[in-house]
Amino acid sequence: MFDITIDEGLLRQRLEKLKEDHRASLSLQQNSISFELLSELYQQFWRDDATVSMKQLLKSGKLRYKEKRVPGEGYSESFKAELENLKALQQEKEYQEMLKRDSLHLAGSTADKEPSIAQINKEIKEQVSAVVNVLLTVFGTIYAVWYVTRTGWDIHVRVLLCLFSGLLVLTADVAMYNVYNRKIEEARTTERKKKVTRKVVKRLV
Repeated sequence: MFDITIDEGLLRQRLEKLKEDHRASLSLQQNSISFELLSELYQQFWRDDATVSMKQLLKSGKLRYKEKRVPGEGYSESFKAELENLKALQQEKEYQEMLKRDSLHLAGSTADKEPSIAQINKEIKEQVSAVVNVLLTVFGTIYAVWYVTRTGWDIHVRVLLCLFSGLLVLTADVAMYNVYNRKIEEARTTERKKKVTRKVVKRLV
């Protein structure tokens, strides 16, 4: 709905130092950054830096209405290729992590075993971490909207904007988390079937 323009100032300087991060690189190319991403980068890189604050970062940009864009619209061919490469690398990383977890189980019997205490604890930690990240993103977005609209906006409009932005970010994060979990489970199921097939073929030979 709204984002922040990246003008000459502290925000641009900080993002340029993070050019290796594809999120910062993409924001610089688009010359704008969302409240959600700004909050995420602040928590990850600048929270413990006494020389920068969220207030300073927000003041170096301007609030702008975010027009609905068609995915991929305006991207150069080289940038599209870079996005595809990053997507492939991320998928490969997730797949290898999934295989590493599954390699702890015997082939063909994984689906029938009860999860161990260590696995349960790990899943609980992952879920708690996901919830914390979602809450940080939501509250960061609400704070950013509240701060940016501090002048020239009626209080009831500010409250509605904060609530709408928070619900929008919350819905998007939960949806992405559910899609991610579903894809991981599908990949695990496929790999387990492959392991069972290899084991049966080996015995027949």
